[in-house]
Amino acid sequence: MLSNLYAEERLEKIVTLVESQQRVSVPELERYFKVSGATIRADLRKLENENRILRTHGGAIPYQKKIFEDLPASRKNEASKVKIAKKAIEYIENKDTILLDTGTTCWALAQEISSRGFTDLTVVTHDLKIAMILEIVPHIEVILIGGKIRKNFSYTHGSQVIQSISDYSVDKGFIATSAFSIENGFSTPNIETAAIKKSMILASKEVFMLTDSSKYGLDSFKKFASFKDIECLIINQGIPEPVITKLKSKGLTIIIV
Repeated sequence: MLSNLYAEERLEKIVTLVESQQRVSVPELERYFKVSGATIRADLRKLENENRILRTHGGAIPYQKKIFEDLPASRKNEASKVKIAKKAIEYIENKDTILLDTGTTCWALAQEISSRGFTDLTVVTHDLKIAMILEIVPHIEVILIGGKIRKNFSYTHGSQVIQSISDYSVDKGFIATSAFSIENGFSTPNIETAAIKKSMILASKEVFMLTDSSKYGLDSFKKFASFKDIECLIINQGIPEPVITKLKSKGLTIIIV
C-alpha cells in the first residue's frame, strides 16, 4: 500500500514522478500516496530545500540543477545570484511583459519565476536555457528570439536578434553585466552581446540591472549602458558605502541584498 510507504521512500517516489511527468499537483500526489495535503506539502518543502524539485503554485516541477552546473563560472557567487533573483522577482507582476537577458543571474531569476505561480506573464528572451526552464510552466508565454546560436553559450545572437528585440516594447527588462564602474558604466567583452543588451534596454519601459558586487570596478571591452539608461540596480553586499553614495547621486535606485 502506498499509504504505508516510509517517508524517505515516498520522497524518492515523488522525485521520480516529478521528473517523469514534468509537473505534478498536490491533489494528484494526495490521491497517489493516500496521505494528507499537509503531508505532501511538507514533503515538497523538504525536497525543494534539498534542491531536488521546485515547488510551484499547487504542485512541483523538476529542479533544473544543470542550470548551475553547465559552466564552471556559473558556480561562482551562486548564492549571491540567487539572492539577487529573489529580490528582482518582487518587481514582476501578473500581466507584465518582460525581457530576460542571458547569464547565470537571469537563469536564477527564471527559476524563481517558474515557482511563483504567475497566472499571466509573457517572457521574451534569447537565452535557450531560460526558454527551457519556463516553457513547461503554465500561464507563462515564452517568446524565444531566433538567430544564430553562439557556440557554448546557449543563446542566440547576431543582427537578426537585435532587430527582433527592437520590434518589442515590454514593461520591464532584466539585464546582466560583465563589468561596471563609476567612470565607464556597464560593459561586456563581446561586441554583439553589447548590442543585444543595448537593444533590450531600449525596448524596456523600466530597466533593472542585475549584478553581483564582484563585477564592480571592472571595465570590459564594449560599453552598452550608462547609469542614466537604467532605473534600478540590484546587487549583493560588497560595494563600499562611498561608491553607493556616488551611484545614488546618478539618480539610480540601488537595492542591496
